[in-house]
Amino acid sequence: MPSSPVVYTCDEHSAVYYHLAAEGARQLAVTHLDAHCDLRGTLIDRALGKAWLRRPAPPVSGSTYLSHMVAEGIAVDISWVHDEVGGRENDLRTVLYTSDLERLAYRLVRRPRGAGVDLAYRELDYAAWRHRDGERVLDIDWDFFADWRKSALRSAREIEQLLDEKLEVAPHRVYVAYSPQYSRPGRDDFEAFVKRLARRLAGKVQALPEAPLPPAGGLVRALPPAWRRRLRVGLVRIKRAYLR
Repeated sequence: MPSSPVVYTCDEHSAVYYHLAAEGARQLAVTHLDAHCDLRGTLIDRALGKAWLRRPAPPVSGSTYLSHMVAEGIAVDISWVHDEVGGRENDLRTVLYTSDLERLAYRLVRRPRGAGVDLAYRELDYAAWRHRDGERVLDIDWDFFADWRKSALRSAREIEQLLDEKLEVAPHRVYVAYSPQYSRPGRDDFEAFVKRLARRLAGKVQALPEAPLPPAGGLVRALPPAWRRRLRVGLVRIKRAYLR
């Protein structure tokens, strides 16, 4: 770990995977503060502490990079922190739990063969969460705060909570992804947050090399932001109706 805290920044969240893989990082504990799980393609048995990545493995992207970190042993402990705006119910193609396979909607999903990999995993509510382990990587997606479904007032309040209350122990390593396709426009707000976070931790800011964009999803990314939001809202509604 760095001798003083470092806040690493990127646009595409998958840059976190490439950075840690290049370092040869292994067996990390990660707190993932994000409206989205970024574990697409992964099946988790929470009771047994096991996880499987579907085959063939999906390409590394902002939605799958944590799946690859788990499958490759980079991360062995993940806490996904979100609120009622995020979570599996409000997202598409999310992580699956073995308990989901008992539902009719997932009757065609089969548990992968093999023993899987070890993974301690939990979902935590932002209101109750506190960071109490300096060795634990804090991985933040700016869209948790700048989600278009949240008011500017709520976003500002949650940022203050993070900086004033929740970091009981300063993490040595923090990643902050801008995720422009999911966040409200305003890079200035993102950069101001990063600077405040670095000051709060008495650390420094370091930009990561940007990750390549996967070919899949290019058409959706090309849509105007308002169209993408409408499309996403409609698909989430269909998913909820299907899972009832």
